[in-house]
Amino acid sequence: MHDVTFIINDTGRGMTAEQLTKLGTQFYQTNYQNPGSGLGIYIVNRILDVFGSELNIQSSPGAGTTFSFTIRFTAITESHEPMMFEYAPELLKSDAEKVLVVDDNVINIEILTAQLQMGGFSVTSCVSGQECVDFCKKSDEFDVILMDMMMPGMDGLETARVLRNMNISKPIIAISAANEQFTDRFTEKVNGLQLIQESLNKPFIASQINQVIHAVCKSQN
Repeated sequence: MHDVTFIINDTGRGMTAEQLTKLGTQFYQTNYQNPGSGLGIYIVNRILDVFGSELNIQSSPGAGTTFSFTIRFTAITESHEPMMFEYAPELLKSDAEKVLVVDDNVINIEILTAQLQMGGFSVTSCVSGQECVDFCKKSDEFDVILMDMMMPGMDGLETARVLRNMNISKPIIAISAANEQFTDRFTEKVNGLQLIQESLNKPFIASQINQVIHAVCKSQN
């Protein structure tokens, strides 16, 4: 077993002793008017708890902040056997290179972008259905769309209908934590084009995204 300590230093404004006592409380934010939901440190603490660790924070006003935590790992004996992965990327060849992500949650977009980039995709994003429609009126620089179903204003299904009426035939993959609410409408035809080709239920991992994208794009070729 090996204990590995991670240390992250920032050069921000730092925090007072009073702020440090409240940091990590659900929805707590400093008075610096930072954007966000006040859940970041709270979620980090929950994750570290699963690993039997905890977050240590040292900070003072004007001196930045140091975050640190230690996680215990099991050493793996050296082996000359080939590594096994959840999937073999070379077996998932397709023409898909560029992904358009549509989600009203900026954090979801950031996570999805990181997962997609792990798979070698380039990513463009839109934060609403209308922004997606406007983008598609000007550009076809994408191979597949990952579409959140539950968005304010123009939801995922409505956005997909508009795109199909624009004769955009690129595959659309529904991404939602509640896809079962919409599944019966995925096969709807608009302009002879099926509304949604496939779905991914949140949360998902990078390999699942890659597999679904490659499978959908292969079936379109």
